[in-house]
Parts: sequence; C-alpha cells; structure tokens
Amino acid sequence: MNDLAQNAQALEVTETAKKYLKTTSDWTRFFSIMGFIAVGFLGLISIVALLTLLVLSFVDDMPEEAYLFFIGGIIYLILAVAMLFPALYLSRFSQKTNAALLSNNANEIETAFKNLKSYWKFTGVMTIVVIALNIIVMPLLFIAAIMNGV
Repeated sequence: MNDLAQNAQALEVTETAKKYLKTTSDWTRFFSIMGFIAVGFLGLISIVALLTLLVLSFVDDMPEEAYLFFIGGIIYLILAVAMLFPALYLSRFSQKTNAALLSNNANEIETAFKNLKSYWKFTGVMTIVVIALNIIVMPLLFIAAIMNGV
C-alpha cells in the first residue's frame, strides 16, 4: 500500500472540522435553493417568451422583431438548464454532508466531496466557456457597431 492510500485511511475529521462542514453544508443548501429558484424563473421567462412568439404568430401584423422572443426564449432555456447542474451538485453535497455527519459514514462524506468536486469542475468549465464567448463575441459586436455607424 502506498503512502497516499495509508494517509487517506488515517484521515480523521476533528469536531471543529465537523462544525465547519456543517456550516458549509447549510450555506450550500441555501445557495442550491437559490439556484433552483433562479432555474425556475429562467424557465418561466423562457416559456413566456416562446408563448409570446406563438401568440404573435397568429397576428396578421406580426412585428419583424418578434424573432427576438424566440432567441431570448432559447437563451433563457439554455441558461436554466446550465444553472440546474450546479444547483443539483450543491444540493447533493449538502444532503450527503449532513448524512455523513449524522451517521459518521465515510462513504457518505466521499460522495459529498464528489459532488462538491463536480460543482467546481462544472463552474470552472462554464467560466472558461463564458470567457471564450466574450473573447469571440465582443470583437464581433465592435465590428458590427462600426459597420452600422454607431
């Protein structure tokens, strides 16, 4: 058995660390609830935008800008789906941490940390995606503004 495996087995969580984990678990539960609320609002906005487009499609004088409802609805739907995952990971971390602290179960805390890792991995990847989109979109918007004489 290597040193890392031996050290991993020998790891003990102190009472102070358990208090910190409990506090962290409470805060992650709060933020997961806020995330689920945000997902709900984004989903609702998406549905309203798409239904508005549907209603406008029955109007004879449908404004040319009505397609913006479709684009907005799809964007909000994508955002809702993207925000669902971090909320789920935080919720699972909170639940599993509380279960581990109550039962003193190493498997539960391992699953909790797995979800916390997934939360940060997802958040990191999304951060990279947003930065990349900004690097791509900002120059295009600048060029479009110049071409339109703004």
